[in-house]
Amino acid sequence: MKFTRCSNVYVPISDEGFSQVYLDENVFLNIHILLIIISLKLIMEGMRNMRFTFLKIDHVQVAAPKGCEEKAREFYGELLGMQEIPKPKNLQKRGGVWFQCGNHQLHIGVQETFQPAVKAHPAFHVKNLAKLREHLMAKGIEIKEEEPLEGADRFYVSDPFGNRLEFLEWF
Repeated sequence: MKFTRCSNVYVPISDEGFSQVYLDENVFLNIHILLIIISLKLIMEGMRNMRFTFLKIDHVQVAAPKGCEEKAREFYGELLGMQEIPKPKNLQKRGGVWFQCGNHQLHIGVQETFQPAVKAHPAFHVKNLAKLREHLMAKGIEIKEEEPLEGADRFYVSDPFGNRLEFLEWF
């Protein structure tokens, strides 16, 4: 079977002769939409066959300089009240310290050529954000206010290593 182009659509013709087919704009548009739908269905089917699903963020890592462990324990553990959790034995030689933060973990990892993250940051969802703000201010921690976020109250602080941290509470 051969194909020829007619009204922007390839149409079959017989080997015996030429058959001219004219399609009006509505028929052409319907065929075009049908091809888009079929393409999208094939794409979605391919995505379903990938067989993996993202469930949640397991942990966030914040970098710190070598020898950071005690300052990290004081800030994240004592000041913020996060519970320290043990690192697996095979990772302990790398240094750093891990904390539980709600259903997630916060890992403070040693980076040899450390530079603080002054833009990239984790954001911690807090219940009673005003109380946390008061607590941090009473301990001499500088609170940084920035652009408001609709539907939330928030502020930023720097950890002892200069990393930016966001704390927010949704209304």
